[in-house]
Amino acid sequence: LVYLYYFAPQRRQLFLAVLAMGMLTREVFWVWWAVFLILQWRERIRAPGFRAGVVALGAIPLLWLIATRQSPLLARYLGEESALSFSERAALLGRLLVSESLLPVLACLAIVFGAVFFARGRRSLSFRSYHVFSLISLAAIYGYILLVDPWKATPENTRALVPLYAHILFWTVLAWRDTTQLAGSLPAAGRVITALGILSMLKVQAIAAVLGGTTPRTGVSWEPLHLTTSFSAHDDWRATLGHAVRQRRAAQGGTLRVAFVGVPRFEYVKFWVAPFLYDERGSIAPGEPLPAADFLVAPEGLQAPGWVFRERLRLPGGIVRDVLEQEGEAPG
Repeated sequence: LVYLYYFAPQRRQLFLAVLAMGMLTREVFWVWWAVFLILQWRERIRAPGFRAGVVALGAIPLLWLIATRQSPLLARYLGEESALSFSERAALLGRLLVSESLLPVLACLAIVFGAVFFARGRRSLSFRSYHVFSLISLAAIYGYILLVDPWKATPENTRALVPLYAHILFWTVLAWRDTTQLAGSLPAAGRVITALGILSMLKVQAIAAVLGGTTPRTGVSWEPLHLTTSFSAHDDWRATLGHAVRQRRAAQGGTLRVAFVGVPRFEYVKFWVAPFLYDERGSIAPGEPLPAADFLVAPEGLQAPGWVFRERLRLPGGIVRDVLEQEGEAPG
């Protein structure tokens, strides 16, 4: 989006199309759209057709909220209250920044931009309007996260850092570019600091452990933002689960009631929120009365009156779960 808007203005229609696709997937694009609209209304959005297109994108969040009452791809109804206080959410966000090694790169970029600013002034910074847009949109996004807690169902998920991660990558390009404004040996020093900052996100200690053979080369322990690096067949259990619930989901119009028996919080967040994102979910401890539900996700071998075994799922990490369905109510 930044490339299309700042470097390829002749492709503004493609810019609108890409922004529209983003707004259909993540609510952070809603914030980017709103900030972009406010900041650029008089300065850059001058062509009537382009201005009309940008305004028309506002229909996407309105229609989405009316139709679903949910933020896109988030398991949280808008009327719910967060289980965490503001201070707890702030502390959690701080822990994520530390655990994902984003603080060192932020410090390095601040040093480079600060040096350019004090040496040559504000006008020496490239794409100053982008900096304003970036800082305001990030403030809006993380203010929204702290106040509204849209990631209530997945509090430890690093997805909350993705907007900052995306802006950091572009800030790095600008920092590298702006070092040419410095004199003497400072440009080289600035680029070294910029490079060290971006490399700091690679979790050097974990990578050293991988090279030393003490940890496996796969997994989330050393990947930036815990993002997967391949689409291998390790998610076969997801396909099996989808097959097990497909008939009932189709018969009920898409929404299911799912109860999780004795499933730890970490496992629930990591594996179960995504496949049952827009369904009604509840957790109970082993031995508690079973609630009214369409499916149970339970420890291996669980037997309960009125419930029949459907599938046995083998998840990563040696986790085994059984999927049970209410007896006599399976569609067809």
